[in-house]
Amino acid sequence: MSSKPGWLPHLPSVRLDPWQLSHRLRGQRQQLPGSCVEDVESTVGVSVLQEGNAALHLAAKNGHSPAVWVLLTQWQEVNETNENGETPFFLAVEGGHEECSKVLLAAGSDINIPNKLSISALQTAARNGHASLVSFLLSENVDLHHKVEPKESPLHLAVINNHITVVNSLISAQHDIDVLNQRQQTPLHIAADLGNVELVETLLKAGCDLKVVDKHGKTALALAARSNHSLVVDMLIKAERYCAWREERGENVRDPPTSFTLTFKQDHSPETRHIRSLLWDLAYHQLKASEWQRQARSWHFTDAQIRAIEEQWAGEESFREHGHRALLIWLHGALVTQATPVKHLYEELVHAGFPELAAIAKSLPRPGSLAELPGDVPPQDDVWMFTAKKGSTLWNFKKVNPPIDTPSPSSTRLHSMHSSNSS
Repeated sequence: MSSKPGWLPHLPSVRLDPWQLSHRLRGQRQQLPGSCVEDVESTVGVSVLQEGNAALHLAAKNGHSPAVWVLLTQWQEVNETNENGETPFFLAVEGGHEECSKVLLAAGSDINIPNKLSISALQTAARNGHASLVSFLLSENVDLHHKVEPKESPLHLAVINNHITVVNSLISAQHDIDVLNQRQQTPLHIAADLGNVELVETLLKAGCDLKVVDKHGKTALALAARSNHSLVVDMLIKAERYCAWREERGENVRDPPTSFTLTFKQDHSPETRHIRSLLWDLAYHQLKASEWQRQARSWHFTDAQIRAIEEQWAGEESFREHGHRALLIWLHGALVTQATPVKHLYEELVHAGFPELAAIAKSLPRPGSLAELPGDVPPQDDVWMFTAKKGSTLWNFKKVNPPIDTPSPSSTRLHSMHSSNSS
């Protein structure tokens, strides 16, 4: 037990009547902090009137640490439960009172005693988002996986209530990331159904099992698609393809990659702006209805993945958005698995029957590089956007529609946006 404060008076080890205790404390007021006697008196006066709570329960519930210290000196059973099966420690944790919790733990409280509903202190802290208390409980070797009938685990509760810090703490403590609740759903099922991008990203990077189905036979991907969370749908498909790639290489998907930073979120990086622009042009100006599915299957998208993309329907032109999303999902995998994604894109477009777009892709500079321009003027090739260099001048280009009165066999042309001297 932790050493008691210097102001704590000597009290008998036998249990006193609440009024006797209050009287004894008033006689020793000079030895106590100003509020301690009042704290004890405010609790002992109703010690057995509320849900079977004794004075120690009420002091813990209200976070009165000095009163808890005093009461512990004469309490016979620190793990005594009230009518709801709650110990003083449980009530301190439920109220978010970390100091009280530490005092009670030092006095011998059992941190793993659940209440009558089989809810543990860790589940309560995780549900309420008390991150520091969760860390404290984890440091004291709390039982991560309470042995009761399937219900919401601490990780489920943290996900449901969007407590990202608690989620990270539980994962770091080796909480089972694929634990099932009473609906046979993992925490990823919950996060996907809620459309929570940050939580889905955290769980995916932890290496959760994407193939688990709930009691209705639904994967996390199916739940996200049903709820029209397109960003999460795309993240889950990226993760499924990434895991398949690592499994083909005989690697453990839970081992973090060493050669790149893993993310499944939307790509907004400047390094891939050029190729993303090309993919947007391909999807919205070149692909026809049903062609993106053909391309997706050639890239080994599963039927379930294609259906999940198609489920977000916004009208007859939805195939353009669907194709664009499929292309960006492909790009995520290509950037991970290919040293030269632009070259790979060229080969894939030729193979899929898009030679004109393949030619554009071939002329596109590598992400993050500068193209050397031959001749004295910028090229008039049909490239969507890139940066190029001629001598000491940097040129930024974008594809624009030509004026209506300008005769041109091409539907688009390349204009220089601006130029500047390179230092």
